[in-house]
Amino acid sequence: MTVLATVAKVGVFIVGFLTLVSGVMHIIITLSDNNNTYGDWCVSSQDGVKCIGPALVWQTRSDDMVDDNNKNGWRSQMFTFEPNKFMDLWTPTVLGLITLLGYFTKDMGVKAITRSWLSTALWITFVMLWGDFGYSGNFGVVTGFLACVVALICFICHLVEDPDSTTTHHLI
Repeated sequence: MTVLATVAKVGVFIVGFLTLVSGVMHIIITLSDNNNTYGDWCVSSQDGVKCIGPALVWQTRSDDMVDDNNKNGWRSQMFTFEPNKFMDLWTPTVLGLITLLGYFTKDMGVKAITRSWLSTALWITFVMLWGDFGYSGNFGVVTGFLACVVALICFICHLVEDPDSTTTHHLI
């Protein structure tokens, strides 16, 4: 393995890690949005309500024990399968995790991503466009540009490395 291939593998790890960090930052920023994009989840001043963190409500009145009080916070915002909210909230985190799985594991179902330098370059380009740029402010932009450089290095590896050595099934 050449120095360029080693740089590419380290770059893939860094991009995966930074994308994961960006995703976690995005979740925290989104769920603690001061602009109230997601509404007031728990208002302690409501009669008969105690807040368990910012997203969970505990009813103190016995007649309200089965009311759907956690819909607006927990279920409708953070842990929802509503496609628009789910994709926006979790995309960078999931893409970062998948990238790291490709780095650390051989049999986690990411062989399509790591089978060659070209497929790795295409994956990192996908992560850059749909998981880095547009998330977590300047941190996401910097991560996206780093991913662009790493994708270019992976593509160069595709052109110059021996085809047998580019089968990376896992990157370690």
